[in-house]
Amino acid sequence: MNQDDSFRLLISSPKSSISSLVQGIWSASVLGGVGIEKTLYADACSGIIFNLAGNIAIGENLFPEGIVALPVKSRADNMVLFEGARVAGIRFHPGGGFAFAGKHFDRPTLLSHGDSEEYCVHQLYSKLKSIDNLENSIQYISDWAVGRLANVTPLPKSLDRALKSISLFGDLSELNACVDISHRQVERLFKAWVAVTPKQYQRILRVKRTIHFLRLNENVKLSDVAQNFGYSDQAHMNREFREIASTTPRHL
Repeated sequence: MNQDDSFRLLISSPKSSISSLVQGIWSASVLGGVGIEKTLYADACSGIIFNLAGNIAIGENLFPEGIVALPVKSRADNMVLFEGARVAGIRFHPGGGFAFAGKHFDRPTLLSHGDSEEYCVHQLYSKLKSIDNLENSIQYISDWAVGRLANVTPLPKSLDRALKSISLFGDLSELNACVDISHRQVERLFKAWVAVTPKQYQRILRVKRTIHFLRLNENVKLSDVAQNFGYSDQAHMNREFREIASTTPRHL
């Protein structure tokens, strides 16, 4: 699948009232006769995809029109938008998907009409089906999210501090100083809310930041990049990329 001018993607930041839960709101369409393949990089986040027209594939799973709940991304995957596809979605922060759904999904899952109806997601889907403008779709999802998600149970404060500590310092060395609970309790919170361990979360963030750096700096020595980002050596960085990003630094 090749990307061309027939593919459109819009991404919007959430309103402040839901920004602790929602990372972003997006909408996309394939207007021409050629489908698009996009990489879904690992980021320890989950989300919802509203498949409004046509078929989509996520990894080896093919989905018809409907609402697809995404699992926590701890390993990169591919999504294919076939000819005529029109989709929109919500990306949650780590732990936000569990706060919304009250459970984790172990694979991309087509939601039935009984799922998450306290948030009226199927009413939202029906309305989005009638909107053919990407900007209007994002605005409608944003308005729905402000009205329906503002009162979702927030993450436990200790977990929120732990997530911010790892994001800020890039490792686990400062974690104990930032939270008021034991390491075992932190592990339990991560398992329940984030579906990855603190160590896995740290590894995912490091690969994500390394990818961002390499995309901005193409002509760099990979051994230096490995050292600067805390890998033991270039081979270690390559192994982490294969396991988490499903690629290598040279093939981004």
